[in-house]
Amino acid sequence: IEPVGLARDLGVRFVVTCRLLGVGPDARLGVHLIDGATGTQLWSDEATFAATAWGVAGRVAVARLARALQFEIIESGVA
Repeated sequence: IEPVGLARDLGVRFVVTCRLLGVGPDARLGVHLIDGATGTQLWSDEATFAATAWGVAGRVAVARLARALQFEIIESGVA
């Protein structure tokens, strides 16, 4: 789904996309924060975890995104 169209349909400013790939015994998780108006990638992070620990990968990705958003909100003066 196109992030700009999704943001428009949902009435949101930002879209978070995730990609989880199995690579042998590992899983690679990629997370991207997209500006819903322009489609510009504002932030991204990627991490590799043991495939058996994908739940940990999700928690780590959420924590990293929360930290990045906090900094972004403070810098933009939105808070």
